[in-house]
Amino acid sequence: MRDRQRQAVIAAVLVLGLTACGGETADSGTSGGSLPAPMGTGEPAVETQAHQTADTTELTAVRARLRSEGSVLGAAYLDYAGGTEPEEDGTDWLRGSPYLMDMPFLTDCPVVEGEGSEWYALIPTGAEDCIRIWRADLAEDGTIHPAEDVPSYEGGPGEPVLLRCNVSDLWSNVLIETAGQTFQPFLSLKDGRLDMGPEVCDLTRYEDGPDGGTAG
Repeated sequence: MRDRQRQAVIAAVLVLGLTACGGETADSGTSGGSLPAPMGTGEPAVETQAHQTADTTELTAVRARLRSEGSVLGAAYLDYAGGTEPEEDGTDWLRGSPYLMDMPFLTDCPVVEGEGSEWYALIPTGAEDCIRIWRADLAEDGTIHPAEDVPSYEGGPGEPVLLRCNVSDLWSNVLIETAGQTFQPFLSLKDGRLDMGPEVCDLTRYEDGPDGGTAG
């Protein structure tokens, strides 16, 4: 089911004509761009904080790992948020996170805080690649498709991003595009592990180590 949904999503996003890095995206009224409000509400679903992420030694090391594994994107499930609505100071949980030992640059990268309960880190493999985020809708036939004609958030070349999303554990309410490929972040219902496809390097820390257990 999810494989068919992924194929439909990829086709839908690509035919919309993705902009190049630095190109125009939806006008959000904020410096970093934001996802539009969910249908039927007047409040923005996502607010972003504009930061310039330095190409640190740690970020270079992560990119080297991604290249060695043939991945176009690195992703990690970081934490579970208590509610589904964006919160003020929503990244306070990041302080003291074990992820900062290997990826301290996460404290300086843009934050896309959308509707949902899951926090992810997304890191493009190429220093020239941008991450674009699209809000997604679930159609009556069970397929997932972009909810707008242009990406609602576009990062700078090589810029990682923190993303909060996913109201449901059955489907992802965002689409992520980088290096001409499209992905959806979610945890597998089978084993609790990140399930984004073979092109994505899983950087999640699992309770029982890299080869077993669920995200913790």
